[in-house]
Amino acid sequence: MTTILHTLTDKDFHKRVDKELKDYDEQPSRGFVKFCASILLPDLSKEELEYGVEGLHTNDDSIDFFWADNENQVIYIIQGKYEKPSDMKDATKAQKTWGDHLLQVHERLYDYDYISNHTNLKIRDISEEYLEKKDKGYATEFKLCHLGTSGKDVKLHYSSVSKQALASENNLTFDYLDKDKLKDVYLEVNTRDADIPENVDVILLEGSARLGKKQVKHNVLFGALTGTDLIKLRKQHGYALFDKNIRYHLGKANKVNKEITKTAIEIPTLFFYYNNGITIIADKFKLNEETLKVKLTRPQIINGAQTVESIYHAFSELLRKKISSKTVSSEEAFNELLEQHFSKLIVLMRIIERTNKENVHFEADVIRYNNTQSQIKTTDFFSLKSDQRAYQKSFFDEGYFYEIKRGEWLSLKQAPHSVLQCSQSDFGKSCRIQMDNLSKILMAWRGYAAYKFMLGAYAFENDEMYREVFFNTSSQGVELFTKDDIRECILAFNIMQILNDQTKLLKKFKADLKSISSAQGVSKEKKERIIRELLESDIYLFHQVKLSKLSQKIVSILGKSDREVEAELTNLAKEIQEIFTAYDAQIGSGSEYYFLALIRKIIIKSDGHLEHLLRSGDYKNKENLKRYLKGWYRSISNAISSVYSQDKDETKTPNKFYKDEKTIDLIFKELDNSVIHSETGDYGNVFPLTLNSKALSIR
Repeated sequence: MTTILHTLTDKDFHKRVDKELKDYDEQPSRGFVKFCASILLPDLSKEELEYGVEGLHTNDDSIDFFWADNENQVIYIIQGKYEKPSDMKDATKAQKTWGDHLLQVHERLYDYDYISNHTNLKIRDISEEYLEKKDKGYATEFKLCHLGTSGKDVKLHYSSVSKQALASENNLTFDYLDKDKLKDVYLEVNTRDADIPENVDVILLEGSARLGKKQVKHNVLFGALTGTDLIKLRKQHGYALFDKNIRYHLGKANKVNKEITKTAIEIPTLFFYYNNGITIIADKFKLNEETLKVKLTRPQIINGAQTVESIYHAFSELLRKKISSKTVSSEEAFNELLEQHFSKLIVLMRIIERTNKENVHFEADVIRYNNTQSQIKTTDFFSLKSDQRAYQKSFFDEGYFYEIKRGEWLSLKQAPHSVLQCSQSDFGKSCRIQMDNLSKILMAWRGYAAYKFMLGAYAFENDEMYREVFFNTSSQGVELFTKDDIRECILAFNIMQILNDQTKLLKKFKADLKSISSAQGVSKEKKERIIRELLESDIYLFHQVKLSKLSQKIVSILGKSDREVEAELTNLAKEIQEIFTAYDAQIGSGSEYYFLALIRKIIIKSDGHLEHLLRSGDYKNKENLKRYLKGWYRSISNAISSVYSQDKDETKTPNKFYKDEKTIDLIFKELDNSVIHSETGDYGNVFPLTLNSKALSIR
């Protein structure tokens, strides 16, 4: 993949956005919000993006996306104004009221009377969380994202809104991102997956020193460069300049980085004394002694990424303030900052040449030890652990690619894996397993299905938890897992894929039902087709509808040909929608992880089922897995519904229900109580799977 830091036309950008919206959500407006959140907060997982928009599609009070970053103590509130790309010529211009209304969200969330009477329960949840976080000192960043343009008067108004936010005592910021700014952010974020730049020139300050192989095994160059040159490098190459292990986590506004940014803004002349500098590793470097220009071949910043990002953030912040002051143009402000401010900021730099071919782990070790005391997350270094490498080899033997390093799967398009000697074409569809995703799946598989375990990198933050989740890997990194353990991982992964696919299908049916129950002119044939497809589907959350009193009514209506049927079908769709609404607690909010935990409980409780699944090969046969799962859906779904309906707290929303750590234990107990053991003779009614001497079959 080549770098995409080139001029992207509006037409091409709109095409890319249009394509990505469909991947995020079937509803374009919701997809646009997720798209914006994904580029503004690129560290968020698919589950976290989904949670950020959950419950905010109607009566959302200008909040289309809500996320609290607990690590950095920042609350993000995003509003998206979607314009269909093909209609951009006639796109709606941004309105002043958009920014005003969004900034007023802060006051509305503090208004008890207003919130207590709000019809959207998610807004009540957000208000409660918002007040709690603000009391702890969290900052709030409002982002107004608009796939369109704005007039000069609106831009000036939004600049005023931004100043108003900064001037308040509530630690607020407001940003308006039109299509041009969104495009810039999109391009920059995508450089995280760009190739390493082949050649980069760096100008050092006087006093650089070089160590040759007589002193050390690798050529090393010590020097310093100005903040001006560093900013130019960052602007030219984006995240492609950073090592792939760490570029995924760049840009976090943590406390350490805030201090670095503050120094760069307020006292740039002291930056050199306060900061450890950066380390670059390159295939080769060549120093011109006269000009002090260094030519670097395939360079990567392996330490000091947060330093670079903090300096760049300081530059962006000062540039925004200068432009908003209206005293200088954008170009004048840009050049003035580089020449007068950041030329005074000096950064220490060390360059290491990759010349020792004997030690294949040299670069990985340099990265690891250089970043031991840094702010990079623990998960960044798990690709260096021997047990994860062994996991990767074991998954490969089963026909799956276990991605333990950021960008690894993408690199298989360009060249074979350095250890496994495999390419993307060697793996079937849906055979890519990412380390972070697998950790969450295994957490649920082990019974840790509460919402908190699905966010962040919980399994990697505690040694004991890590060893339990990854099948008792020893603290010394000795691989204690077996072939069956790996197969069990694949079983859990494939079941989760089935659950995810069915959740998507259920959401599609919800949208279809809405269209046939409200739209005029929908044919009887289309209404019948949608309802028939719904009844014939194996969606794990829809058994209540099939088992409800509506089932007979559905059968009696389908097939009729008189005009009355069309009205009956419309009313029927509305009734099914109501049932869907009643079971919305099971859609999203991490319900797939709950189902996964409960499915494992059933499998383990059923003697011999797990062993058969692993021995027969059905652990990676999705069609067979779907048949097995079908027999358990009713029992699991009823257990969840029963616990949810028994909850006496009338103010508890579906989101709170799943975030409560006690919920999963209550569902486990409910499931236990609903099980009819085999000695009663009715075991098969609850568990249709039975064992015989040859194979597992469906009764």
